[in-house]
Amino acid sequence: MWVSTPDTTGELASIIEGPCLRLRASALGKEVYLHDFGVVARWSGTAPVDAGKLSRNLEGTRVGWLEGTFPDNAWLRYSVGSVGDHALRWDGDKWMPAWGDITRFHVTTDGAVAATFASHEGLPSRPDVGPKADRVIDLGVRGDETFALVERSGALEARRVKKGVVTSADALGALSVYVTAHGAWIAGPGMMLEWSGTSWKKVASPPNVRSIEEDPGGVVWMITDANRILRASVDVTPPAAVTQFAGAKVGAPWMIAGGELSRWDAGAWKKIALPKPSHWPTAIMRPSYVVVKDASEAWVQAEYDVDPFGTGPQARSALLRQGPAPRTTLRCMPSERTDPIPGFVDWPPLADASCTTPFVILGVSPVPTDWKAQIADIGKVDGLSEITIGSARYLGAPAKSFDEAKELQKKGSGASEVVCGIPPSPRPVR
Repeated sequence: MWVSTPDTTGELASIIEGPCLRLRASALGKEVYLHDFGVVARWSGTAPVDAGKLSRNLEGTRVGWLEGTFPDNAWLRYSVGSVGDHALRWDGDKWMPAWGDITRFHVTTDGAVAATFASHEGLPSRPDVGPKADRVIDLGVRGDETFALVERSGALEARRVKKGVVTSADALGALSVYVTAHGAWIAGPGMMLEWSGTSWKKVASPPNVRSIEEDPGGVVWMITDANRILRASVDVTPPAAVTQFAGAKVGAPWMIAGGELSRWDAGAWKKIALPKPSHWPTAIMRPSYVVVKDASEAWVQAEYDVDPFGTGPQARSALLRQGPAPRTTLRCMPSERTDPIPGFVDWPPLADASCTTPFVILGVSPVPTDWKAQIADIGKVDGLSEITIGSARYLGAPAKSFDEAKELQKKGSGASEVVCGIPPSPRPVR
């Protein structure tokens, strides 16, 4: 059953856990936003807040991630089945449709938003890619410079545009544009062009890259298609294949490789242990994604399996944060269109002898029930209540003391536990 006391043995602490299969975090400048199916909340430093406001107009939305900055330039990217990528823009009060079927979506080095897509409706400003471009394939913006890969008369061109002046080069085989604080590249399989400051130069024996970042010290990190990590052209890949890399831009590289989490520390990769799930301490967490806000704060999306009803493993998600552990790990609601998520629930921690408000969880059901069979087994108990969390129902009752609660717990099912405090929104059961 639910145990909400965070594991404090490592440098990561569990903030939210539960059956929310799109539970993620996005770092927007100095702020972090937590989101799942149909919900967005801001991390206050101690808890997610403003979910009621920030989730307006998101009913049924498969939130992917957030970009830009609040309150005037925040964008939310989402998917609709297999149609492609779509975006919403925050208008100061709610999320509003901006465009659909995005080809590429970018946040520029100064926090603005740019995209290449069929319709320009909703775009704050159209980047200048120069004249006579039949199609924009990819682009990057840095200040008043635009770096673009365009198609013109069937040929690919690399372009750098500044104040209307275009510097171009043949870009046969190119697929992507990468722009950092001091560099710009246009690359594809077996080819790479680098902006020298005055012209495009071919890179000899280029790696096939899928990501380029520059750290605050000016060191360039490249992630290759072969899941290798190059730091200033030196291979620093661990023995296992890399599945995700993040954080070099803010001076705090993290990665997931071989199912393990590591961060760059003193010139080498340091493995970081994941905490035990607060709600299911016997389960083992697996890292799946990393978002790095700054050198002192990273967020890790993790997964684990539980079998709460004895019917087979069920997937659960968790958001872990680098830094001090919270008082309690919150619980999230299921990610289902038929059961929209209203936010994140503060489930009480386990009780001990110091608790003056013990509450006993006596049973759990994955479907609606009248609890008659359970009540027949338990017998007369004052204050019986049902708590609904998503599709799950919990039967419980308060106790006058911890000792009384422990005795009452013996009447419950195998899922029984004693928590300190009344869980949210109890409904009397008669």
